[in-house]
Amino acid sequence: MLWLQTLACHKLFLVLLASLLPFTTSTQTVLSSPLPDHDRYAPNLESARANANIIFNSIHSAARQWGSSFHHNGVSVFPVTIPEGVLLYHGNADSKVPNVPDWLAFEIEHGEYFACKAALSSRSSSDAQGGSGHDAVTAKSSRVNISGPGYLHVYQANRPLRLLYFDGMSAATASPLGPSDMQEYMFLNRTWDVVSGGIMAYGAALCKKGAEWGIEGFLRMEAGFEIIKCDFSDGLDLISHTQRPHRNTPEGRSEQWEFEWLRAMALRYGGIDGSRIVVDFSSMTHAAFYPTNLTNSRPESSNLPRLVYADPVQLARIYFDAKKVWSRETSQPSADWQGVVDMIEKRFSDRLQYLANQRPNEYFLWEINVLLNTFIDYRSFSLEESIEKCSSHYLRPVKASTEQDKLIYAAIRAVTTRICTTLFQIRENLLAQYAANGAKTVDTSKSIKLIHELVNWLDWSNWRACRPSCLYDQICYITVSPFGNTDLHYSPRCVNSTEATDLKSTEDNYWYGHLTDRGGQPSVFSS
Repeated sequence: MLWLQTLACHKLFLVLLASLLPFTTSTQTVLSSPLPDHDRYAPNLESARANANIIFNSIHSAARQWGSSFHHNGVSVFPVTIPEGVLLYHGNADSKVPNVPDWLAFEIEHGEYFACKAALSSRSSSDAQGGSGHDAVTAKSSRVNISGPGYLHVYQANRPLRLLYFDGMSAATASPLGPSDMQEYMFLNRTWDVVSGGIMAYGAALCKKGAEWGIEGFLRMEAGFEIIKCDFSDGLDLISHTQRPHRNTPEGRSEQWEFEWLRAMALRYGGIDGSRIVVDFSSMTHAAFYPTNLTNSRPESSNLPRLVYADPVQLARIYFDAKKVWSRETSQPSADWQGVVDMIEKRFSDRLQYLANQRPNEYFLWEINVLLNTFIDYRSFSLEESIEKCSSHYLRPVKASTEQDKLIYAAIRAVTTRICTTLFQIRENLLAQYAANGAKTVDTSKSIKLIHELVNWLDWSNWRACRPSCLYDQICYITVSPFGNTDLHYSPRCVNSTEATDLKSTEDNYWYGHLTDRGGQPSVFSS
């Protein structure tokens, strides 16, 4: 019984320390050694299954602009690699290479925007998101606040760059909606406030904490993906730094750059092509793997997880595990979990929308059978065996090598099980009606209700895409920090540059403005 007493004392000690968490400078001081595997804060299959839809969507949206804009409150971290040779862009008022932590963009227009905004207020230490310019972490920013034209720097990775990726709209660090919770509650341990500290100092704070892990930079997303590179002198070659045209010249029309930035961003809705980001899904650390309180107090945002109410000891455990995963050496390639969820989503997505819109009876059963016939042996039908075959079908090729793989497998399997069980339930109900009454008296109302419940639970971001596709002078506009109003988050639509400029002037900014009570989300069902 001595080990039970020791364990109880150990947990009590952690709980006492947890009360001090908001005032400590490092979660590492709370968990300097691993907790027992059987403790109540550990990741577990039950939590992964209970949060299966959240985990599924995190994997589907990772390193993709569209899904990460809709499911913007990411609560997971991944190691990612930027391969050698990748080109990156940096806009600055100065031609010099930054000597403190600073930003890099993947898209030319993203970098051009900040180069052409000569004052560069949104990346200065007293930026547009609020701040006094106080930098408690490092020396003053290298940014120069001048009124003349800026410079576009082009860098090339001279070796693979290993970064920590915070998913979701994680660069929206001043938003009260919670897209940066994983940074502030888990990683920085509630020791930093971007509103009072400023965005440049926030980046420096991440780098200071990251140095304890051996992290050289961070991948985050706003209107485009960005890298916070902690040391520009390590891992990057400066290819060029060219002065941009003055804003008063015909070439320097600054009012168009914002839309061009958004246009370039929109090309990455489905992911950053060119293999410029390699995500290690097998090393994913997700708060939903744990018995974490992910409650969002806003009724209209209940589908978006937050860490505000999470137990500090739980956050400390997640921090410890994420650091351990980051530090491990492995030659095993990551499982392609995003490829798995892509196949599942593409298989069922359009047909679920089709069924949700009250199609005629004969088409309803036909579509159900198209989805399920593969898993039925008509010589000797077994409902249980058919659901098992359906649920495991897309998971068969995957080998789970890490503990994270096993948790991801459990989450995806929970999603496919719910899909397959619902569809087989509908099939059985319809066939029973056909047998009893014939085709003309089949009632699909119960079936449609089940489809609606399934679709609402799955909450797949592609159901919000603009249909039909936008014209060449338009983009499908979903809210992306710092742009967009509330309606565009729930109902993205095609807009041109004039409309985008008008939307910028609205007082109803989704990310930083006053959020009205919408009484819940609009339906995700197409008409």
